[in-house]
Amino acid sequence: MRTTRGRLRRQGNPVTVKNMKTEDAGVAGAEDRAGISSRMVAALERRGYVREQMAFQEVFRLDTDGGATQIPIEILVSVEGRPALLIKCIDGPISAREDAAVALARLFPGGPVPFAVVANETETVVIETVSRKTYGVGSASIPTPGTLRVRFRSGPSGAPDPVRREREKRILAVYVHLRCPVPRGPY
Repeated sequence: MRTTRGRLRRQGNPVTVKNMKTEDAGVAGAEDRAGISSRMVAALERRGYVREQMAFQEVFRLDTDGGATQIPIEILVSVEGRPALLIKCIDGPISAREDAAVALARLFPGGPVPFAVVANETETVVIETVSRKTYGVGSASIPTPGTLRVRFRSGPSGAPDPVRREREKRILAVYVHLRCPVPRGPY
């Protein structure tokens, strides 16, 4: 599903990121996501990242006609001071959240973030943000810091044009506002 009934403002859609307080994470499913997040930190360390490169519980703010929505980002990894990996830890099937993770990575300030990683209790998928192609499956497919340094040196990765940016905002807004009768945490 790539459309929404509500329309986004065509102008002045500020997107900001701030750090989420721990008490804000106390929603249904937060314990599951915390376990997945811990598993991802261990995988990142095995791939050569250090904790100083990782920011935890960041919040992406998406402004729409319906108001501002805060979207949690469980882990944001930086390489050479630039966002490099955006990691979403989710409950349920990964395929249901890949498009939203890619849209979030494309809209991220200073981005697009080159890779979106979506992980649940049993699997991990790494997606190249610009091409939307699956880079790999499993935590061993997470790009190393060296791979990302080379990618950053090869030039800028295409920031979305204004039309595509609006499309990504609509995609993200739809996923954020989807509601399921089974209690789950926010996207």
